[in-house]
Amino acid sequence: MHHSAHQADHPLRRALGYLSAKLAAAGIVFLSLMLLLSRFDIVQLQETMFFMPFWTIFYGYAVVFSMVVDALALKLRRPYSGLVSVLLYVAGGYAPFFLFFSHEPMLIVVAGLYGLVCALCFYGIDASLRRRWPLGGILALVMLAALGWLALADHTRVEGWTEQRSETAFTAQFDWLHGEFPVPIELRRGETVTYKIEFRIESGSYGYSLAGPNGQLIGMEQLADGRLQVTADRDMEVQVIISCKRASGAVTVSWEVSN
Repeated sequence: MHHSAHQADHPLRRALGYLSAKLAAAGIVFLSLMLLLSRFDIVQLQETMFFMPFWTIFYGYAVVFSMVVDALALKLRRPYSGLVSVLLYVAGGYAPFFLFFSHEPMLIVVAGLYGLVCALCFYGIDASLRRRWPLGGILALVMLAALGWLALADHTRVEGWTEQRSETAFTAQFDWLHGEFPVPIELRRGETVTYKIEFRIESGSYGYSLAGPNGQLIGMEQLADGRLQVTADRDMEVQVIISCKRASGAVTVSWEVSN
């Protein structure tokens, strides 16, 4: 019994339990919020995860903020430490939205309610897991793996897809497209690609964008005739990203490359 108690109080074990509880709390709250905001649509969930810096908020700000609160709470006696911690979490839940929506008070109030709920859930999960190593560590790893898969895997769903490709055009017909489909174009440094996208959609919604080699979005110049244009600053492959949500119909991308 003495040996077990000694093991439970080992500094490394306490540190691992402390940190893993916070990472697990961040992951659980992050995933839960993303599921709610996306209405459990995995494609929409992936887009939502990158709409705002959620990763930084939950795995950066939330974890560091909670450590600061813990440090302050250590200097207070019970029950004041618990009350002050809750009040600080409430303030911390609202704080990021003063930065994001500084000129839109109503958005601060509405979005801050989400922040408030997330902060209090984080506090409760963190407190419940802190002394339950290795459960906290297992949950932290599972959450990171699940979020990584959701963020990086291709979740596009396609039915009845047929396509035709040539050196300067791409056409696809589909009964169902929910997600994104890339059309790659190779460019040399200094070359300019001018392209046009034509959607013939029977149902659903659609859009498009242009991405560079690492997936970063590239700004496009729109010409008077409606075509889009961009010049490569290095040798690279650009991708015209076709985005559809529960759509059926057809799309054509045509382009020309000039020096």
